[in-house]
Amino acid sequence: MVQLMVSHPPMNPVAQIIKDRQTARNQGDTNADICFLALSGDEGPSVRTLVLRDIENRNFNLFINKTSPKWHLAEQYPQAQLLLWYSSLQRQYRVSGRLEELDRKVVEVNWQRRPVDSKYFDQVYDHLGAQSSVIDRRDTLIQCIDSLKKELPEDSLTMPSSLTGLALQADRIEYLDLGMRDRIQDRRIYTLEKPLNNDETWVEQILIP
Repeated sequence: MVQLMVSHPPMNPVAQIIKDRQTARNQGDTNADICFLALSGDEGPSVRTLVLRDIENRNFNLFINKTSPKWHLAEQYPQAQLLLWYSSLQRQYRVSGRLEELDRKVVEVNWQRRPVDSKYFDQVYDHLGAQSSVIDRRDTLIQCIDSLKKELPEDSLTMPSSLTGLALQADRIEYLDLGMRDRIQDRRIYTLEKPLNNDETWVEQILIP
């Protein structure tokens, strides 16, 4: 593949994602707050849809449960990729990097903001079973949550110890714009470089779509 280096200063791809995400929210894009996480494993690739919580510097934050299979995959194979697709803008980002566990205090602060129904649901893994484990019927799950609501007052709820967060630390971002008027897609890739003075810069290359 021929890659052409550009001479103008490259955009900051993380800043552009944040801007596009807010634009997508303003337009009612249902994809604005979700992402698609691709992990590796002994049985091959594994992909799932997750809520994208925050984007800070070049960290893309996700909340997960340690009883989940994806937690064990992330521990074993921390190199991962997020796909972001904003249909209202016809723009896609593929964000690659290494997964690191978030500080528990950060997760706790965000957990306090969760809707109360979500807080009760988070208790299920300690009372019914690990995430992705098999149950006899859906009513079992509903009955468990109903029981928890009766037994545990809302103000007594605390964040389960199994809840945690992951930050994907982006070092490579691919941008694809399908919404060009001339139908010639705009595709670029940004690679993070760390000079000796530790000032991080993104190097931009234009790709043939």
